[in-house]
Amino acid sequence: MTSVLTIENETRANSFITGDQFAPSITRLSNGGNVVAWESYGQDGDASGIYLQRYDADGTATGVETRANSTTAGAQSAP
Repeated sequence: MTSVLTIENETRANSFITGDQFAPSITRLSNGGNVVAWESYGQDGDASGIYLQRYDADGTATGVETRANSTTAGAQSAP
């Protein structure tokens, strides 16, 4: 079953804005929330890393922006 997420307002998922943030992906959770993941260049100190932000069903961010990968050497890609 395909579900459609309607976004009424633009929302910044990332707090780190130095360098490039790219390759976003959104995963719908069973509780109606979402997880947004992306590559962030330079944030982990070496090339790109994968970061994520979780949102509850009404679109409110829960928790803080989190690095998904434990390895920071080289580039991590394709969230």
